[in-house]
Amino acid sequence: MKACKILFFLIFLFGIIYYQLDKGLFYYGKNNLQIYHLLPLRIKPEYRPAFEGGFALRDDNGFTIAANGNSYSVDNRKIVINQVLKYGYNEDHLIAVVADVNKNYYYVEFSQNPNDQSVINATIIIDSKRSNLNLYKWINIDNNSNFIWRLALYRNCSMLIIIILVVVFIYTFAKYRKNNKKMKPIMKTE
Repeated sequence: MKACKILFFLIFLFGIIYYQLDKGLFYYGKNNLQIYHLLPLRIKPEYRPAFEGGFALRDDNGFTIAANGNSYSVDNRKIVINQVLKYGYNEDHLIAVVADVNKNYYYVEFSQNPNDQSVINATIIIDSKRSNLNLYKWINIDNNSNFIWRLALYRNCSMLIIIILVVVFIYTFAKYRKNNKKMKPIMKTE
């Protein structure tokens, strides 16, 4: 029975490790569990391969708000996003650093519309000094693929370990129950 308790503890420990790693991968759109709502305005990051346009940010309704092909107007010109490089967030706002096809960088700030809580306002900030960017927690998407890959590898390995431990736990528990049945004396009733 001691082995079962140790196995149960290890399953619980690796479950916590898996959860924390998957929660870290949420910010890169590569999580498996769909239980996190950690970004403001209920925005969800989404990993997509390069041939599908790359990384994207989606609103609560599933529409992309910052992704390859999204366009915004500023100063009588249209800016078409080619790539999301990174994004930062605090309690109420999210800012995405994006690049267009000419490699010009823009800051797109998303905030709640004060008149309609279901609408997200988007504002293009050309000069990054207009907003205090130090108040945001930043997630780097561009040039961060090795870190993301390692995090996903550790998460997947922890799930494999959990599966192995569950199988060993079931086998050990079944063996324990079988041995307990053999050890009980059979009582004769007359």
